[in-house]
Amino acid sequence: MLKNLLLACLCSLLLPITLLAQAPEITRSKPFDEPDDGASRLLLMKNGNTLFFHFTAKKGVDVVVYDKKHHASSTVNSRIRSWKAKKTKNASLAGLYEMNGEGVVFIKQAIHRKTCLFRLIFDGKTGKLVKEEMISDLPDSQVRKDPNSEYYAVAGFSSLERGSNEMIKVTHYSPDHKEINEASYESPNGGFKYMEFKGMYVHQDQFVFIATFAHNTKTSGKDSRILISRIAKGEKAFEHKLLDYTDDYKEPMVALKYNSANKNLYLLAAINAKSAGRPYTMYTTSENLVLQMSVIDPFALAVSKKYFVDHPLLSDYAKEHLKYKKPYYGVIQDFRINEDNSITLMYEELEAKTEYYTSTTYINGRPSTSNRTSYSTRFGDIGIVRLDDEGKETPGSYAIAKSQHTGSLLRPYFIYRRPQTDWNFRRVFFKTGTYNEGFLSYDYMFVNNVGYSIFNDVPVNVSDSTENYRRKKTMVAVSAVNTVIAYCDGDKVKKTFLFGDPGRKDEARFSLLEMNAYSDDNKSLATLMIERKGNDKKAYIVWITF
Repeated sequence: MLKNLLLACLCSLLLPITLLAQAPEITRSKPFDEPDDGASRLLLMKNGNTLFFHFTAKKGVDVVVYDKKHHASSTVNSRIRSWKAKKTKNASLAGLYEMNGEGVVFIKQAIHRKTCLFRLIFDGKTGKLVKEEMISDLPDSQVRKDPNSEYYAVAGFSSLERGSNEMIKVTHYSPDHKEINEASYESPNGGFKYMEFKGMYVHQDQFVFIATFAHNTKTSGKDSRILISRIAKGEKAFEHKLLDYTDDYKEPMVALKYNSANKNLYLLAAINAKSAGRPYTMYTTSENLVLQMSVIDPFALAVSKKYFVDHPLLSDYAKEHLKYKKPYYGVIQDFRINEDNSITLMYEELEAKTEYYTSTTYINGRPSTSNRTSYSTRFGDIGIVRLDDEGKETPGSYAIAKSQHTGSLLRPYFIYRRPQTDWNFRRVFFKTGTYNEGFLSYDYMFVNNVGYSIFNDVPVNVSDSTENYRRKKTMVAVSAVNTVIAYCDGDKVKKTFLFGDPGRKDEARFSLLEMNAYSDDNKSLATLMIERKGNDKKAYIVWITF
């Protein structure tokens, strides 16, 4: 891999994507061989460089540095000293950020049967590993960076057992990794036995804000609340506020984002519909859900507004164009805050199933019973909804027919968690077998007041102009698909191949969505694309600029 990447140079291609509102410029690197087994990520740096990280189970980590003109300017291999290389396959990603002009990777790895959080710092110009150190040895840790600065925090969880006096420890760091503050997060006045971390926001060096779900029974749903808390610089105790209107909610799933325009936090919670006392608007195979937004002033630690989300216009579109007979019940996957304080909600149908099998064989006339569990998830039709500043659905909601399948069990907020969750470590990196979720679901860009959905799909679903969901072929084998870009022109969804029409059945160009990396202005995207011609496959780093 290293030899091929060292030889890589620039090859630019402006594709004639005439169906789009704007034609993006597509720039690709020279092709290189598929990476060896492992896991990869991309990072767009403020200095114009792009860092391509590839972690392996044999020789550590390869980092390729692409310069401002997207030439491969250097490639370096670094050995990780904190654990044996072969154990990298058991590691999980906790975060990847630029800090202080360097690429910083946070990885969780088991050391002597204890899960530890490591911070790996890479030179932003050469890609060389500068420093590695363990920063937490608590059983679980989460990392979050301020989206508008390079300050960050680590929340470590020591125990969720009853009577624990130190359930969560929060450490606040500067961009040069100096500790600003550290505090233990405890149940306010000992009022709750269980505190579940749900999200964290870091505001420069001033404070760390966290959201938790507090309850007194293991299964939750009784005597429970969502709790928001803040620890300010120089203080050692958190200030808390219980959201009383979340009384008796059951197992909420939460996404948390900051709006720098109005200086508010947006806490979007998917909640069991019955526990909220409302008819469901989202459906998974095992649970009926509703969606509630809480807009919070993190400086005053106060809720400025709250509302439940409904989307009748999306259901109307799905009935008219996709030929639904029932309302659209897709689940929330992520959301975007727009410049005018409106909200774009990203939905997707999600059918997750767990199936149990029992088989009996006879050995020497005696029965032997074995049990097997099978998991699967279907990513279905996309739903895009825009809410005004008061939470009302505005005209223009639409759905995109799609069907994808994977042999894993996945939950709502899949897109939201993707940048800060486990990577898919592959023994054969691009094996298109059961665990292919890194290629599935979709991504979304909002550029110059136009929203673009990006996903992989089989060519026949693009060439067929009908939007009827029943006519769409299910995507299973990744090597037979192409990356699609789609938008709604106000009346109907238009879509085309992002990397050009494959032309032939034995050709395909598809991207690994879990590697998508964005520029600060969100108008440029880098990803990893695979081009297949017959049985020959080559990999490219691709930059997409609107």
